[in-house]
Amino acid sequence: MLLGGEALSQTITGTITGTVTDASGGVIPGATVTLVSEQTGESRNVTANGEGRFSFAAVQPGTYTVRMEQKGFQTLERKGTVLSANESLALGDIPLQTGQVSETVVVTSAGQLVEKESSDLTARITSDQIALISTKGRDITSLLRLIPGTSNDDDVEAVGEGFGTNLPNISGARGRSAVATIDGLNAAEPSGNNKISMTINQDAVGEIKVLRNNYAAEYGNNGGALINIVSKGGGKDYRGSAYYFIRNEALNASPFFTNKAGLKKPLYRHNIWGFNEGGPLPIPKFGEGGHSLLRNKAFFFFSLEKPHTITPTDPVFVTMPTALERAGNFSQSVDNTGKPVVIIDPLTGKQFPGNIIPASRINRSGQALLNYFPLPNSIGGRTLAGAAFNYVNQESVDVPKHSYVIRFDFKPSEKDSVYWKGQWWTSDNLGLGTSGWPSGDANRWGINSHYLYTDNGWPATWVHNFSSKVVNEFNFGMRHDTEGFIPGDGVIEGLQRSALNYTAPQLFPQNNHLGTIPRATGWTSVAGTPANINWLDRWGEAGQDFIRPSFADNLSFTHGNHNLKFGAYFERLLNSEAPGGSWSGTFNFGTSSTFTNSLGSTGYAYSNALLGNFNSYSEGSARPFTNLEIRVLQWYAQDEWKFNRRLTLNYGLRVGYHTPLYQVDGQGSNFDPSRYNPATAPQLFLPFCTSALTSAACPTANRRALNPVNGALSTNTNLVGTFVPGAGDLNDGLVLGSDPNAPKGFRTTKSIDWEPRVGFAYDLFGKGKTVLRAMGGIYHTPRVGGGTTGGNLVNNPPVNRTLTVNFGNIDNLANLTGTALFSPSTINAVEVNSHTPAVYNFSLGVQQEIGFKTVMEVSYVGSLARHLGERRNINQVPDNARFIDLNPLGVNCSMSQPGCTRNPFSAVGVNGPHQTGVVGDSFLRPYRGFGDIVMTMWDANSSYNGLQVQVNRRYTRGFQYGVAYTYSKTLDYGKDDDSSDVSLGRPYRAFNYGPADFDQTHIFTVNYIYDVPSLSQHFDNNRFVRAVFDHWQISGTTSYATGKSKTFGSGTGLNWTFAGTASATNITDFTGGDIAARPVLICDPNRNPGTHAPDGSPYLIDTSCFAKPGTPGSIGNLQRNLIRLPAIFNTDLAFFKNFPLGEKREVQLRWETY
Repeated sequence: MLLGGEALSQTITGTITGTVTDASGGVIPGATVTLVSEQTGESRNVTANGEGRFSFAAVQPGTYTVRMEQKGFQTLERKGTVLSANESLALGDIPLQTGQVSETVVVTSAGQLVEKESSDLTARITSDQIALISTKGRDITSLLRLIPGTSNDDDVEAVGEGFGTNLPNISGARGRSAVATIDGLNAAEPSGNNKISMTINQDAVGEIKVLRNNYAAEYGNNGGALINIVSKGGGKDYRGSAYYFIRNEALNASPFFTNKAGLKKPLYRHNIWGFNEGGPLPIPKFGEGGHSLLRNKAFFFFSLEKPHTITPTDPVFVTMPTALERAGNFSQSVDNTGKPVVIIDPLTGKQFPGNIIPASRINRSGQALLNYFPLPNSIGGRTLAGAAFNYVNQESVDVPKHSYVIRFDFKPSEKDSVYWKGQWWTSDNLGLGTSGWPSGDANRWGINSHYLYTDNGWPATWVHNFSSKVVNEFNFGMRHDTEGFIPGDGVIEGLQRSALNYTAPQLFPQNNHLGTIPRATGWTSVAGTPANINWLDRWGEAGQDFIRPSFADNLSFTHGNHNLKFGAYFERLLNSEAPGGSWSGTFNFGTSSTFTNSLGSTGYAYSNALLGNFNSYSEGSARPFTNLEIRVLQWYAQDEWKFNRRLTLNYGLRVGYHTPLYQVDGQGSNFDPSRYNPATAPQLFLPFCTSALTSAACPTANRRALNPVNGALSTNTNLVGTFVPGAGDLNDGLVLGSDPNAPKGFRTTKSIDWEPRVGFAYDLFGKGKTVLRAMGGIYHTPRVGGGTTGGNLVNNPPVNRTLTVNFGNIDNLANLTGTALFSPSTINAVEVNSHTPAVYNFSLGVQQEIGFKTVMEVSYVGSLARHLGERRNINQVPDNARFIDLNPLGVNCSMSQPGCTRNPFSAVGVNGPHQTGVVGDSFLRPYRGFGDIVMTMWDANSSYNGLQVQVNRRYTRGFQYGVAYTYSKTLDYGKDDDSSDVSLGRPYRAFNYGPADFDQTHIFTVNYIYDVPSLSQHFDNNRFVRAVFDHWQISGTTSYATGKSKTFGSGTGLNWTFAGTASATNITDFTGGDIAARPVLICDPNRNPGTHAPDGSPYLIDTSCFAKPGTPGSIGNLQRNLIRLPAIFNTDLAFFKNFPLGEKREVQLRWETY
């Protein structure tokens, strides 16, 4: 099981301001202004100040009537005033006409309003768009494409996906820099990924407000966009709906690869039903006059949705052991080239007669492993890529989901209002390749697993009006997430050691809670893609436990022309998670140059398993658990100063403090280069030859393992590359969590983050129709992923070490425990002296009312991000280290000489002008005693410059439309905090700085809602015409986006099959180390090559533009993300037919196409 939770992030309330004037424009002080909710009837009163200005703070999003009264003037009611979440709505000058107070003039607001006093860069998705713009998966994140600056991504297939829906990139920021809130509650995936995991069904959402880039000091705790999702609430009238949506494979075309494999069309079924209801909640009143029911004090809203999806996975093409092979008969077995395999008897060194292993020689435990696989179900063939297979499988993932939302609004007094909302979400994914499952066909051929995710959240808000000028808002929130990894029905029983008659021992049986057989993932020499015995190492674990209570308090104070606001925010995140590991052990039966016949190899992986002879066996020594915590405390002060009738200044300061994400129980360790001492580093057994060394490999009989400490020689060459017992410090450079001198979370960062914000809004012509707005600010992202900066450190030594046994027999594993070896392993690390990611946002734009109840905004938007996270391997094998001729001690030096790197067990090879034949990588790395050291560092930068345009008309007179256009460029060093594609040891900027993975030069999106005019009015209201042709609506979105950028492959060998020029073709290693080379770019690969693949499909790029480097040591010049994928053009269209049932009810039929 995996348990989880989150926290309250921001408020969603807004402010409504205006100035009461007379017909000539003079201010009217002392006017009484009343704000009335058109949904609930709740009202608040304020008095206009000496300059005629009024302000309502901490107002819930909704539609309001603003009523203004003053002696000597007619009363004015302005209906239909829409306040969105986090909006500072400036109504501007509101003139009253001379007359009697008893005379009332009613006007109705319509169309989009220019933002006259706010400098925030925002966008809004209205309730009409949410209700009428169709999305394929009915997930609200798909609607974010309607706003400018948002990356154009694929449609969400189903609401909530696995454990949340990926957020798009907005205004050039990384995905995890954006934060989504639901009614102020942080809805982000708790471990820091770029997801919204507190899923809410679309019919429970009232609006979405997006702070795209710049926003006031009251908002923070993230460096990117703030996406505020506001749920629906009850009102004074009872309203409800019930619905059912269906998608089915009968309506779909059969997928290309399904047809290619001759498979039956897979199940594809989306069934979504739900209902909601809201209205007044009568509460009893007792006292004078007897009891009664109060119908205007409390309101409720309830929503239930139950999506159930069955969607296909991609076909799997793998190789399974045949019935003959399981019985020991390899007479019909062939390799990848189609040639018969030769099975060598390790006892005699000769081929088994007839290629058949006698039944008496078969190891029952090894045979049990092979028998776990299903038998082949295909006569054999080859995939489109040419790989062989004999087993084909395609299944569907079955995912029932549940969404419950309930909200209560209560007004206990004229000065107080309270609301509470509960939200529950459950998603149970059953099938192949569910969340967390090892990737690749070899691992997802048929073992079903549940991924069960639940997410519960409870926000509450209390607003108290101390006076017409002072309002306080207190927010509280909690989330609790649970994540469970559960075997499918009957799966775990089929993997039990006892069920399969698997009797071989393991090294640490106390860690194997489920009693399963070991994994088997190494089948080198088997044709095609051999299936593995593999499963989720987190089965049965309590995955995560996030419980994050948070508190926020905001005090609003109106003083003259100043709207002041002060507040503080606190949150706490607790995370418990099982990081996974090899608890049941892992076998490798594959062939290799070191796994010789004398050591038990038959030359073929399946026959090795059948004899029980393995190449290697590894198993983790412990089963650690993460217990992480982070605390955030932030406070702010801001002012909205109406400097004069046309100019408003917005400025404020947010101050933040946060702890690093740290392990509360002291587990784990971190590698600190400053604490590494080469003199005390652990020693490794060296390869040694007792005979004179030549360019040939040392004879097997003369091979030894050399103890560099005392010079002792051992005939057990398996010791080579493993630790010499008692020689050196195995923990050299490691800082333990229990070390009192270690910084919390192993990181030292600034304790305080300062975030100033400043902006202005200027009415250029004084008519409220053209406003120039600008803003700049500093933002930080204090919370980074748990897996990046804490959770993966508990698996480091010394808490957990992986023991390896080389070259043995399954049944003798217990006797080989004493020979189990510790060798350098890969570890994770975090940079000790690090920074909090900082983002500098700035924008300048103009909003213009252009008529037709439409507002257009054109803005320049910029963003510079500094100290972003990236992952680098700081223990790579350096350039030229694998070229033996560059060693000053010579090609035939002895490993007993310090500094020698010649491996006597291998012959000297030729690599162009260089020679190979060096020792293993463990002897060549800078930090001896460790494998890869993958360190999270905060050195990356990014930049974004964009032109963002939006044109919006609210739903008025049966028509609404919106246009969003973005012309931009995003450059960065890596795609995300956990990106490991940053090249260390190369020119940092030249090799890594380039277009972001999500960079799209042009993005254009149009959305529209149109009520088709009634046709019956032209046919004398004919009943048949009215029934068939009236009450139609059309909605849709059309989008175009240029392709995203892509990196072309790189490597140390560059053995590509594409056409290109290459000199020195005998070169197999260009760098002589771990650090990759790249191709040499000789022309623009994005030009249309005009060539086609054998199946007729056109090539995307011109492959002749890439050439191999000419000489060893050449690293190429190809820039990151130079390739452009094809452009995207997409149209989604929906037709609605409404059937009125009286004045208050209707039935709607929808036809949606994607």
